[in-house]
Order: sequence, then C-alpha cells, then structure tokens
Amino acid sequence: DIAPDSMVAIEALERIYWQQEAFTSLLETLRRKTDLVQDPVEKAGLLFRQSDICEEKLEDPSLAIEAFEAILQIEENRDAVHALERLYERTERWGNLRDIVERQLEWPDANEIDLHHRMGVILSVHMGDPQSALDHFKEALRLDPKHAPTVDILESGLTDSAFREQVAEMLEPIYLAAMRLDKVQSIIKVRLEFAKDPAVRRDLFQRLGVIFEEQLEDLDAAFGVYARMFEENAEDIEIRGHLDRLGNVLDAWPRVAETYQKVLDDRLTEDATTGELARHLGRIYDSNCGNPDGAIGVFRRALAIDPADQEAFNSLEAIFHREERWEDLYNLYRDIADGQSDAEVRRNLLYHMGQLSEEKLGDRAKAIDIFREVLDLEQGDPIAIQSLDRLYYYEKRFHDLADLLRMRVDGAQNAQEQLELKYRLATLHDEHLGDRSGAIDLCEEILGQDSAYLDAVAALETMLEDADHRHRVAQILIPIYREQQDWAQLQNAYKVELEFLTEPIDRIERLRESATIAESKQSNPGAAMDAWSMALMEDPSDTEVVGHLQRLAQQLERWGDLVQVLEKAIERTDMSSVRSGLTRLSARILDRHMGEFERAVAAYRRLLDEE
Repeated sequence: DIAPDSMVAIEALERIYWQQEAFTSLLETLRRKTDLVQDPVEKAGLLFRQSDICEEKLEDPSLAIEAFEAILQIEENRDAVHALERLYERTERWGNLRDIVERQLEWPDANEIDLHHRMGVILSVHMGDPQSALDHFKEALRLDPKHAPTVDILESGLTDSAFREQVAEMLEPIYLAAMRLDKVQSIIKVRLEFAKDPAVRRDLFQRLGVIFEEQLEDLDAAFGVYARMFEENAEDIEIRGHLDRLGNVLDAWPRVAETYQKVLDDRLTEDATTGELARHLGRIYDSNCGNPDGAIGVFRRALAIDPADQEAFNSLEAIFHREERWEDLYNLYRDIADGQSDAEVRRNLLYHMGQLSEEKLGDRAKAIDIFREVLDLEQGDPIAIQSLDRLYYYEKRFHDLADLLRMRVDGAQNAQEQLELKYRLATLHDEHLGDRSGAIDLCEEILGQDSAYLDAVAALETMLEDADHRHRVAQILIPIYREQQDWAQLQNAYKVELEFLTEPIDRIERLRESATIAESKQSNPGAAMDAWSMALMEDPSDTEVVGHLQRLAQQLERWGDLVQVLEKAIERTDMSSVRSGLTRLSARILDRHMGEFERAVAAYRRLLDEE
C-alpha cells in the first residue's frame, strides 16, 4: 500500500499467494505486475501465467480468454491463437472462433485446406450461414478435390433443399473424376430437380440413362430415366425406341404402356403426335399386354382426333367382335331403340338400357337420361319413377328429385301416400336443398291435412332451435299442441313466441294462457307464479294479475319473491296511483307475512313520499 509499484513487494506477494494457493489474489498480483513491466516478451509471459491460473486453477475459461486475447494485442503468438481456438469452441463463442480460424489463413504456412474446411463447419453447423460455408468448402475442394471431410459434409448438405443444387454442382466433377457412378447418378437426379432449360434437362436425362444402362447395367433404373425423359419429350421417337427396347428386354410391356398412358393423359393437344402415340399404345395394349380396355380407350382417342383414321377404326372393330362388351351391348340397344316406332317395344328397350347403364356400366347419369326418356313416353310409368327416385338421390341431384316428388304428390293415389311424399319432400328441402322455409311450408301443409302426423311435428320441433324460423315454427306448433293437449311442449312454444311478441297486450295474453296451463293443466303453481310475474312487468296496473300473484304467493309461501316482483313493477311504472298501490301491498307483505319490520317501515315511508 505504501509503494504500490514496488516490484520486490509484488514478487514477494506472488510467492506467498502461490504457496498458499490463493489463486484469485495471485491473479490480481500478476495483473498488477503485468501492468508494470514494459518488455513485451515478459508481459506476454505473465499473461500466459494468468491464462494458466484462470483455466486450470480457477476453472474460468472466460478470464483465460481475456488473457490470451491480451497476448495477441502484444504479438502474433500462435500458442495463444491455438489456445483461443480451443477455448472459443469450448465456450461456444462461434463468432470469435470463426475470426480466430480466419486469422490463421493469413499465416504464410497455413494449412488452407483444413482451415477452409473448419470455417465451413463453423459457419454451417454453428452460425446458420450455409451460403458462406459453401464458399469455404468450395475453396477447400479447389485446393484438394479429394478432401474427404469436405466431401462428406457436402454430401450431408444434399438434404438441404435450399442448397442442393449448388452442392450437387460442386460434387459432380469430383465423383466423375473418381468414377463413382453411383454417386454421379444421384447428383444428376438432384440437378434435374432444379434444371429448367429443356435442352439441359434432356442432356442430363441422356447421361443418366447411359450410366444406368451401359455402366451400372441397371436396366430397370434406365427405363425409369427414359420414362421421365419421354414425359417431357413425347415427340421424341428416339426415346420411345429406348422404352420399347428396354420393355421388350425386361418383359415389362405393362410398364411401357403405363408410361405412354400417363403421357397421353397429361396431353391436352389433340394433334397428329397424340394420335400416333395413341395408335402405338393401342397396339401395345392389344398385342403385348392383353388389355382390350386400354386398347379401346386409346384407339377411340385416335379416332376422335382423326375420324378418318382407318387403323384406329379397324382395331376397335376387331376388339368389339372379339370381346363381349357391355358398352357394345348398350350401343346395340340404342341403335334399335332409336329406330323403333312401337312405343311399348321402345319402352322395354329403354328399361334394359337404363338397367344396364346403372348396374353394369356404373353410369348413373346415363341411366337417368334413359329413364327420363321413358317418362316422355309415359308420364306415370312406375318403373321409371321408382328408378329416377333412387338415381337422383344417389347422384345427389336433389333439385331433380324434388321436382319428381312434386309430380308424385300430384299423382298420389290416396291421402296417406300424398302425406308421405310431402314429408319426404319437406325432408329433402331441409337436409339437401338448404330451404328450411320451404320445408316448414310443407310440414304446415301436412299438419293442415292431418294434425296427428307425428313425423311432421318432430321435424318442426327440431327447427325450433333455428333463430331464423323459430317464431313461425312455434306459431304452427301451438294449435297442434293445444289439440294434442301436450302442455309441456305448448309451454315451450309459448316461450319461443314471447321472444317475438312486442305489444304488451299480446304478451300479457300469452302469459295469462301460460300461467293458466301451468296451474290448471300441469299442476305447477310455481311456473304459474313466474308467468304472472312476467305479466305484471308488462302492465304493473293490472290488479287481476296482482291478485293471482298474491294468491299463489300465499299458496307457495313465496312472499319474498312477490316483494321482489312488486319492487321491479314499481320501477317500471310512472303512474303515481299504481306505484302507491304496489308499494302499500309490498309494505303489508313485509309487515304481516315476512316480519321484516325495518323494510316494511321503509316501504311505508316511500308510500308517504309518493302520496
């Protein structure tokens, strides 16, 4: 303290702290000594001692890093650089690690290959900068194309969709030089994912096909390459020749046919190229695959492109003669029916055509058209009507089904049949046509004919939850419930109706009915009192309502509830006489029935104020 710059004292303290293993104090002493010495070499030595104490004795890598960084400010010390590289990695200081590795690239004797590789790893794995990492990996491979660690990490980068193309371009010449053909084909596949130019893509496909067929002798894979190539170059006869040749060698004609069929399915242009490919595929289907269905489809397409295509016509004709085809049978019926003048015979043929279309051809739309033809011949034909009823439903042609049901309603043989058809029509409107209003109309018609038609009642009850229609539904159901004496449901309908009644006189009338039913029909005086309470809110001057409330309050001993109702009614009227009467009644109840004298006194005082 007397001589802080005394080197003798500092060195004495240094020995004492070392002997006592007081490493924190020793570190402070060394720092003071470092500040005092002027010689760079001696200063660096002291910093090395500090770093050893920080790392090994105090186990504080951050303090050790500070010491090594201080050394580098004095001199370019490689030991300090390597120590920092180790400590930065240990403490995950990736930015500092990148800088210290990059610093080594400036050394004249630097191992640039390893350093660039290390930079790439740091940037890609730890710093989320794969683009900069690729630059370093590229430099490492420029210096050593066989650098295995770099190649390995780039191969793992092929899974990163953002950089697959760049990585593939970097690896392809390396694999080619090493004749690693399995790797080359993988790289070409990656490059094909990104190549846009048709010429470039054709060249890549061609190279890949040659590698698979001639060098790897993988004919199956070669076929797959040429198939993809053909999908992009359907006009190329040479590629088609490769596919036919490999299909024959592999005995894989179905695969050849599948390839051509996919190309045909994707082609929208109906030109000479499409027609020629269709004929070629038709021959393969018929002669090599034993697939008459496929052949018929593509020969028909060829014929549609060019009606004068004799080969397509002759091929179709031969297949139809050779195979028993349902479509051929249908066409036979069609031709006969179109030329038939006898209505009965024509109608029977149409029955067969409709049945064939639905059950064998699976073409319900065509079956519908046929049965409608039958109805054109005979409006009430029962077979056609039943068939259309079924088909419209399966095909979800609900508007057509609704029209059909209306026609059937008009032609119903008896009232019960008519009701059932109307109910089906109502259900159709509600569930499939999105026309709940129309469904309600029909249910109302049904109940007008037969108020005991329970299905219609049940359907309307489900609609009571529909905010857009609940008022009208309630109005329809109220007379039905009255007639059926279904008091519980009637009360529910009244509640719905009250939501929409706005005139007090109408609301009071409905509440009177509700209260009367609750008390006399349902033996529920509590519900009756609730209804009379609501009625009083509508007209606080109605003494009859007050009388009912008094009677029920006495019967149920609900004087407290009555007082609450009276107080709310007082608040809802401006008529002084009414307020006085209700206040007087409230005070008497509090006094005589509830024994709440203080509240009674307060009520009488309000009465005096009122009067």
